[in-house]
Amino acid sequence: MVQGHEIWLENPTIKEGEITVDLSYGHNMVTDGVPPEHMVNPVVYSPNGNRFKPQAIKGDYCYSIHFPAPLEGNYTLLVDSSAVWNKNTEGWAMGPKFKFKDVTYSGAYHQMAKKIVPVGGIDGLGVAMVHGILELIPENTSLVLGETFTVQVLYEGKPLVNESFKAYSKRSQKENMLTTDANGKVLVPIDHEGEWMFLVRHRDETKKVDEEYDETVFVTTLVMETR
Repeated sequence: MVQGHEIWLENPTIKEGEITVDLSYGHNMVTDGVPPEHMVNPVVYSPNGNRFKPQAIKGDYCYSIHFPAPLEGNYTLLVDSSAVWNKNTEGWAMGPKFKFKDVTYSGAYHQMAKKIVPVGGIDGLGVAMVHGILELIPENTSLVLGETFTVQVLYEGKPLVNESFKAYSKRSQKENMLTTDANGKVLVPIDHEGEWMFLVRHRDETKKVDEEYDETVFVTTLVMETR
């Protein structure tokens, strides 16, 4: 998330055995142009564990991600991107730190957008799969209005403890800032219908490369809907 922007996946549709999902770019589910091309790197994990590349079509406001869904089960779509950003008196610029003068900040940003799309008469998440370095693992594939929903945050496969977690309701346009517990879990009260975006941002100052960047920042989003 550079300058307050992130990527997310939303608006899943299933028609004639094909899934379509929108990849958007902006902040708090308000788009700010089409996602930059370097951020568009989608991959799909099918219910049987196979991994394949879907089709990404650029539109006026977002990218549309298309892929076949011949099997029943949960399809997990991920869009993963990385870039090094530097800040100096002239503003922000992308590239390794050594290419710029008077750098006041330099960070490698790894962003991942995640969407789980269930197909067929399935119930529940099943076996939770870890695909990214900073992962959001929901307890189910949909939200229930009026109930509390649990999400676990993992970093390098381990629970991320005492980390800030944002739950954003698109309908109410309100942020709920929470903190992960000793098991990396958060309890999210679902008090509005519609889409919710969960977001975690984790800084790791141990992941740096001299003259290239001073820290690594991981940002992961997961969008879910009430049923």
